[in-house]
Amino acid sequence: MDAHRKEHEKKGKTFIYNWHNRLKLKNSLSVSAKETGEKIKSGAPYVVRFLMWNDGDDEVVRCPDIIRGNVDVDCKLLDDKILYKSDGFPTYHFANVVDDHLMKISHVIRGEEWLPSLALHIKLYDAFGWTTPSFAHLPLILKPSGKGKLSKRDGDQLGFPVFPIQWGEEMKGYREAGFCPRLL
Repeated sequence: MDAHRKEHEKKGKTFIYNWHNRLKLKNSLSVSAKETGEKIKSGAPYVVRFLMWNDGDDEVVRCPDIIRGNVDVDCKLLDDKILYKSDGFPTYHFANVVDDHLMKISHVIRGEEWLPSLALHIKLYDAFGWTTPSFAHLPLILKPSGKGKLSKRDGDQLGFPVFPIQWGEEMKGYREAGFCPRLL
């Protein structure tokens, strides 16, 4: 893979692991099942990738977003994402989709920095045969300087709470405030 990466750099191009070059590399798609099994049994490190596009697939995946409407993504431009790393741990994308499915999440509301991952997440839901939740990608809240997104630490340092309540603070409900439940 390093040789392919260097070859692309010489041409002024960025190397991405995708439909265009995956069969030029040594992987389970380009070698026999027997050789793949032997490599795994030998303890050689490996990753598991999700193929974002193959000949015959729809080229465009439509990504519905509650805020932005439909975002169409050309899958031929995307790289084959790693789902399972060589250290044996799943990537965020894989774990996120599985966790949201198991938790029966119906709506995912997150920052717009995750919008580029939406096509992958939708394709993973489809590959598993799971119902895709509704997605909403919100604009980021920036630091007062305008440089970078606001973090919890920034809010605390600047004197405005990021959380509307403090964790140790007791919140009173209607009953504690004296309202009669039957009258509501």
